[in-house]
Amino acid sequence: MAALAIAFTLWFLNQRQPLSSWMFWRFAAIYGLVLFFGLACLSAGHALLAWPCRMDRMVPGERWLLDVAAGVLLLSLGTFLVGVAGGLGSIYFWLFPSTLTALGAPLLVRDGQAMLHDWLRNRSRIREAHSLAAPLAIGFGAIGLFLVYLPILTTENIAFDSRWYHLAIAEHYAAAGRIAAFPEGWHLGAIPHLSSWLYTWALTTPGFDLYSRLELAAHLEFFLFLLTLAAIPLLVARLTGDWHARATWAIFFLFPGLFLYDSNLASAADHVLAFWAAPMALSAFWFVGTFSPKRAVVLAVPCAGAALTKIQSPYLLVPTALFVLGCGAIRVFRRKEPLARIGFVLAVPLLGSILLLTASQWLANAIWYHNPVYPLLPDLFPSRPWRSVLQGGMVDPGWRPIGTLANQLQTTLLSPFKFAFIPHDWFEFHRDLPVFGFLFTFSLAMLPLLRFNRRIWLLAGGTVVGLLIWFWTYHQDRYLQILLPWMVAVTAAIFLSAWRTGAPARIAITGMVALQLVWGGDIPFLPARYGNNSTALEKSIHLLSSTFRGDIRFNEQSDLERVATALPDNSVVLIHLAQVRLGIGHPAVTDNPRWTAAPLLGSLEGPAAAWRQLHDWGVTHLLLMSGRCTPGDLDLESELATHYLAKFASNGVQYIDSRIIV
Repeated sequence: MAALAIAFTLWFLNQRQPLSSWMFWRFAAIYGLVLFFGLACLSAGHALLAWPCRMDRMVPGERWLLDVAAGVLLLSLGTFLVGVAGGLGSIYFWLFPSTLTALGAPLLVRDGQAMLHDWLRNRSRIREAHSLAAPLAIGFGAIGLFLVYLPILTTENIAFDSRWYHLAIAEHYAAAGRIAAFPEGWHLGAIPHLSSWLYTWALTTPGFDLYSRLELAAHLEFFLFLLTLAAIPLLVARLTGDWHARATWAIFFLFPGLFLYDSNLASAADHVLAFWAAPMALSAFWFVGTFSPKRAVVLAVPCAGAALTKIQSPYLLVPTALFVLGCGAIRVFRRKEPLARIGFVLAVPLLGSILLLTASQWLANAIWYHNPVYPLLPDLFPSRPWRSVLQGGMVDPGWRPIGTLANQLQTTLLSPFKFAFIPHDWFEFHRDLPVFGFLFTFSLAMLPLLRFNRRIWLLAGGTVVGLLIWFWTYHQDRYLQILLPWMVAVTAAIFLSAWRTGAPARIAITGMVALQLVWGGDIPFLPARYGNNSTALEKSIHLLSSTFRGDIRFNEQSDLERVATALPDNSVVLIHLAQVRLGIGHPAVTDNPRWTAAPLLGSLEGPAAAWRQLHDWGVTHLLLMSGRCTPGDLDLESELATHYLAKFASNGVQYIDSRIIV
């Protein structure tokens, strides 16, 4: 009877709104693929860590988190290897994750059943403290999670940097069917970008249009964000010993900068790097307990994952390295371990594993560009391609300490205590309003007043070291999201410890949280980006209501997407000067002098040499786009050479099979 009722209802609804037009099917497929991805990561990671984790007892929640982290790294590296072999495509999309799932499935099922049995057996012994704070925190966290998720339903939320290189690199790989060097020496294609390898899998989805593929990539980032939230209670428990503080993940949303462009989830790499923060801290605490080689291998996994994700990984790696080295030195000083053993464990299992797991970055760059850290240190390594004088630079000015060295050191040392009250972002985004959140700073002021807890002090100190590196190198607010998991865990641990001391501390904590809520309550609703008075929330709500209106549901084609439809298969496009390249749908190269190291067209000996260079790059089409150039991007000689080549090509004089699309 129920089946008949459902069938009749579907028939009735189909008369009003065709079932085929329901947005549900598109997102149901995306959710299913995310679960497929997550299962492959869990299964493969559990098998990978079976040897180092089996003999040493580990908290089950921490083990599952490290399993998924290891699987994410394994799937990323596998994508790289498959790409180098030229095997990217629809077969890879299904076969590779399925293989990873199958390889680890027997062990995963067996260990999962054992863990479930232990949990059911010990469940009656667990006594949860009844408090109003936990359900309030969970309710607040659910609202925050909804506000974080809703904007990713529209591709207009994608960050500029993602359109420029994170997603654009993935599209380039997916379109080419392989991973190889960028012949023009594009800097951004050579720096660490594990997130682009993950997005490459999404952009090879068979049967999906560009919108759905980009949404799948966005939901992969959201999946890693959910894991980051789930890791917070585990890290807080490791700091405080309180394994019932399961609602502490909600403190994440008391840092409202998370809701703003471009610190939000926007298919970039910042939150992918932040994903490694908790696994790195948990495995580091676990490792220093014994300094065993097996635990060193486990610690190497999140360290390698972070190093492969983004050049800002030192925010996490340097504090972790200092912590591990300090603990090793203490063990040697107290004669608990001989120096030779500590040195061996740090050099071979730990550092050796990290070097092996990151070979896809440094070894590939050494082969492709003759420089393992390309485009850095060109004087030390004979980089190819390379120009003796590069215009612009790798970073924009204005995000570094200024003044004399003494002034720079002073402002840097004060930054961990002032950063939350001074905005470090483009003025056009949210003017001079501090939006990141100040609870971490307030919690640091409370820490000396509490009973000494070594682990809280260590993680707080590591976070401060990360903040110092952030400020000294490139202190834009969105990069603080990398350190946010550590900040949240430290804040939660300090608040929990202070809450138990009595009413005065509880009143103070309640007042601080209330002040942050009042101050940051409107931040999720601020305009999404410069020049756009609407928010990403409005765009998503408009999308969700499109079924009723019957209008165009998904984003209209961009200019680059329209160009892509006019290009034949196997095209390789030179995009002249423009930074944004997402949507071109074909392998692309750029001649932007600020971000490439190849000789400029204007510096070559005549048009024939310029044509030969384009031929060597495999270029078949030249795309000239209107618009102003960014300062430092325009090279007059190369601009004239490009237009000269365009003129000859349009007149039918072709040294290579090249056409002009204007």
